[in-house]
Amino acid sequence: AVLSQALVWAQRHGPQHFVFGRPLRRARLAICEVEMLSALFSFIVGAGIGAFNAEVLKPCLSDTFHLTKQKAAPLAKNMSVKASQGAAAIMEKVQTMRQK
Repeated sequence: AVLSQALVWAQRHGPQHFVFGRPLRRARLAICEVEMLSALFSFIVGAGIGAFNAEVLKPCLSDTFHLTKQKAAPLAKNMSVKASQGAAAIMEKVQTMRQK
C-alpha cells in the first residue's frame, strides 16, 4: 500500500523531485546527515592525531604563538594610533556639523 502510494506520488510529481532515489526533502536531509557524520569523523581523527603527536606539536605551536605575539604587537600599536587619529578627525567634522 505504501509502495503504491509512493508510485502514484512519483507519477504526479515527476522525477525532478527525487535525488538518490529519495524524495527531494528526504534527500536534502540525507545529504545533511552525511555532512554531519563527515565533520564528526574528521573531528575524531584530528583529535586522535593531535593526542598521538602532542609531544611533537606542542613546541611548534608554542613557537608559533610567541612569534605571532612578537610580530603583532607593533602592528596593533600602529593600528591604535591610526584609529585614534581617524576618530579625532571625525570628531572635528561632527563638531563643525553641530555648529551649523
